[in-house]
Amino acid sequence: EIYPFEVPPAHKRLAQVLAAQGRVNEAIPLYEHAMGTMPATPDMARVIVELADLYAMRGRIDEAGRHYMMATRIDDRCAEAFDGLAWLLATRRGSSQAREALRNAKRACELTGRDNPGMLNTLAIAQAVNAQKNDAQQTLTAALTLAEARNDQAMATFTRMNMEQVRSMP
Repeated sequence: EIYPFEVPPAHKRLAQVLAAQGRVNEAIPLYEHAMGTMPATPDMARVIVELADLYAMRGRIDEAGRHYMMATRIDDRCAEAFDGLAWLLATRRGSSQAREALRNAKRACELTGRDNPGMLNTLAIAQAVNAQKNDAQQTLTAALTLAEARNDQAMATFTRMNMEQVRSMP
């Protein structure tokens, strides 16, 4: 083994550093190892979400979805897990799980008090794929307001792109 750490936090921290450096293929096995040695706690749920995010980045969508679901079962207050799962379900081509996407997106927004513009974007896309275009536009307006109030230009740009996407939907 390249990284001879046996303490789960060391695996987790090294995986986080490698992921931040874009060394995703090296980070994934470390997250998997950390996950396999940790007790089922909210901290483990966050590790699972981080691993699911990496799987999604690598196009391993089924694995990402399974891991997001696993994290929601371990910690039913892990907003990031509900959000990640909702985004996958709402944006996957040919997905027949639009209602499930909406349910998960609503849960993520409930857990954050509708105060996270990224999660509001997910909710809006889930609303749009559930033929709730007016609700989606209102949700995106709220997300844009939050992003601009926080001077988060990247999120504001992302939200505007989603607004255009929703406007162009039939």
